[in-house]
Amino acid sequence: MIEEQDALRAFDPYMPPGAAMIDEYFAQAVEACRQCDGSIFLAVANDEIVGFVTILTRIPHETADDGPGTYAAVMDLAVRPSRRGRGIGAALLRRAEDRARAAGAPDLRLHVLTENGGAVDLYRRLGFGR
Repeated sequence: MIEEQDALRAFDPYMPPGAAMIDEYFAQAVEACRQCDGSIFLAVANDEIVGFVTILTRIPHETADDGPGTYAAVMDLAVRPSRRGRGIGAALLRRAEDRARAAGAPDLRLHVLTENGGAVDLYRRLGFGR
């Protein structure tokens, strides 16, 4: 997550450095998983974490135009830069989709910085739209 945060700062320099936010952010991610039936899945190669995805499967709708119910969302998806282009991100996203489907989520959402072309391309290749 530290590496991912630092990479995202290239698109948004107002984001804090990874080392400065990791402890609080990880605590928030764990709490979000607890509150919204979430999971964190790791991709491991040679005993090294090379990527992860955080999926929340029961996020309550918060606005009147959404209506009642819940949805699933990918909170984070990251692959170490040295491991990108090998299908790890796609496999993690498929795992998140499977988890959302198994939880009965009616739809799966995600957010991405539009400047993050690699992530946008991955999501489009896997069938996600705007």
